Order: sequence, then structure tokens, then C-alpha cells
Amino acid sequence: LLSQAEHDKLASAVLVTDSGELAVAVQAELERQIPLLERAEIARASIDNNGKIIVADNLMQAIEKEAAKQGITQNILLEINIGGEESKSGFRADEIWEVLEDLHNFPHLRVRGLMAIPPVSREPGDNLKFFKEISQLSVDIQRKKYDNVAMECLSMGMSDDFTDAIRAGSTMIRVGTAIFGARNYAKPHQ
Repeated sequence: LLSQAEHDKLASAVLVTDSGELAVAVQAELERQIPLLERAEIARASIDNNGKIIVADNLMQAIEKEAAKQGITQNILLEINIGGEESKSGFRADEIWEVLEDLHNFPHLRVRGLMAIPPVSREPGDNLKFFKEISQLSVDIQRKKYDNVAMECLSMGMSDDFTDAIRAGSTMIRVGTAIFGARNYAKPHQ
């Protein structure tokens, strides 16, 4: 939270947790650490004006609470863990139906589509089957005509596989690596 808050007074630093005990501990630690920062004044203004610690059972509930508080309807994409990878988050394709049926409990959320990141592909075309599966899931969801669901966005495909994603129906691709280059995960020397 503090690394975000130190950027500028308008930065938003948000923690969502299902633990009230953790929320209290983080708030206490913020109060302890802010005065020690070189940019304490900026961090304090950011935390006071734009910082939030939200206690909720899950992220959808947290978004619902914040959207209701602000009097808005928040557009969201639901992430599907299409490859069933433990290292990735998102709903399993077979559990999405229960989530969609429960959306009536979230009147301030509007699902605008799906997003997915398939497993890392070894060869061009390897991920086409995953992209087609997500595309079909989007079509199947749209056919159900849920009140606050519109399958307008299908966000899938990245720098290495966007052509297959587009072929399968993607409406939004993420190509940061192709534009900016690969991330450097090496720690800087001290």
C-alpha cells in the first residue's frame, strides 16, 4: 500500500481482505510506517484521501460495496482460468454458472465480458483450443440473457498468441511485451 501511496497524493492504495483482524493490523502498520517515509507527506495525503481497506467475503462483494458507496454501477470482466493452472487465478469454466446466477445479489456490478490467460504456449497455435473454448463460453453465457451481463468484451491473447486469440473472437488483446519488451525480473544491484 505504501509503495503505491508514495507516488503522489492522488494515488489510490486499496487492500481487499476477508480478515477483519488483518485489516486492523495493516491500518496500525500504516500508521507506524508512514512517518518514517522520505515522502511521508505524500503517502499520508494519498492514504487519507484515496486509501481504502475493504473487508469482504470476496472480491466481488468488495467491488459491490465500493460501487454502492459511490452510487455507480461498476463494469467488470470475469477471469476464467481456462488452463486450470494453479499459478493463475480466475473462475473455473464449470463454476462460472453459479457466479452468474448469484449476480442478482450484486446490483452495482455489470459483467461486460470474460478475460483469460491460457497456459504458456510452446508452438504457434497451441492456445487456439483454449481461446475457442472461452469464446464458446462467452456465446453460451450471452444466450442465457442474464439481467446484468453483456458479453461485449472477450479479453484474451497476449504478445505471443494474439493472432490465434483474434481468430477465436477476442475483442481485446494485451500486447505490452510486444510494445515495451520483456519484463526484467532481476533485482537491481544495491
